Amino acid sequence: MYSFSKNIISKQGQSNVLEDIKRFEGFSSTPYTDANGEPVIGYGHTIQPTEHYQNITQDEAEQILAKDIEAIKSIIKGRVKVVLSHGQLNALTSLVYNWGAGNFLKSNGFKYLNQGSYQQASIEFFSKTHGVVNVNGKFSQGLYTRRQSELSLWNTIRHKFNAIRCEADGIKFPSKKERKRYLELQALKSAGEILFFLRQVPFHLSGGVKYICDFLIFWQDGSVTIEDVKGYKTDLYKTKKRLVEGSYPIEITEV
Repeated sequence: MYSFSKNIISKQGQSNVLEDIKRFEGFSSTPYTDANGEPVIGYGHTIQPTEHYQNITQDEAEQILAKDIEAIKSIIKGRVKVVLSHGQLNALTSLVYNWGAGNFLKSNGFKYLNQGSYQQASIEFFSKTHGVVNVNGKFSQGLYTRRQSELSLWNTIRHKFNAIRCEADGIKFPSKKERKRYLELQALKSAGEILFFLRQVPFHLSGGVKYICDFLIFWQDGSVTIEDVKGYKTDLYKTKKRLVEGSYPIEITEV
């Protein structure tokens, strides 16, 4: 019988799109009507006809938000045909969460973006004159402030956390750090200290949220560890970590 290790290595994290959306949307435990006349709850979640939320906690609202963010990123990645930096993806995620996927997909900014006109797209999305800054036809300073925050993300064009993509054994890794850990595990396997390990193992959570660990390791002594290779801990990651550790009898080791 394998047992799960409880060892956790904590590191200082940084803010990401989840925390930005929480800050701009604010929290409501009960439903209310937004500026567009839609029923919303939590951190700006639009209540769907099949949903019947009446009162939710902040933890429940974060779980709903995490699911919404995943859905939006999936739409963006599926419909945008040009390469996006991590900052650009986060900026669009915040924008689409606030604006709606339908509006985004039929916008001039989306058309410019898929033509490779990044600067013109950013003007259409975030500027005071052309951007998504109006409510019912009137300029909103609050929306403009949010757009400028998103523009700052957009202009952060480096790869996620400055990680450098690399390869080993024909496998592409998102960072040198993850490749290094992979090679270390291969060496431990050759030495007989671990039986085997798996990469990119999904853990499914309620509400359609999914967490994917970097390595699931089966040790010679019968223990099992779940590892996530982290340079920085984003708020979205911390939310998922808390959810998965609350749903499964495991703890995640950060290396």
